[in-house]
Amino acid sequence: MNEQQIVLTLATKVMGWKELESIFYEEAEAFPAFYINDGMCCVVEKQPDRYIDYVWNPLENINDAWRIADKLGICAIPQSAEDGFRWYACDIESVSYRGEEISIRVKGDTGYSKDTAQEAICYSALEVVKTL
Repeated sequence: MNEQQIVLTLATKVMGWKELESIFYEEAEAFPAFYINDGMCCVVEKQPDRYIDYVWNPLENINDAWRIADKLGICAIPQSAEDGFRWYACDIESVSYRGEEISIRVKGDTGYSKDTAQEAICYSALEVVKTL
């Protein structure tokens, strides 16, 4: 999958958004909705007196990625690595504490280690939606 396919899959399968079929926001069935502009996923949200649209790319924007993590119950954990650190993200089944130690039980094969938290969250989310 390329970046655009990943973002579109996350928009439809995770966030549950529908693609706008016209340029008229009023014709959308529900909000938020999205459209593609120059290869970018743009989200439209309805406010009481106006519409707001913005580029949505959870692979690059951590705020967009946290929306996915919040929706699916995915956590992102920094990991030590030889060259600094990486991020590990997974769908959590349970968390237990034993003194200073934390034990996290991961659901299935949803764990991913990536250079950025947003990438780890997105790839973990893709694994979660495969099982839905």
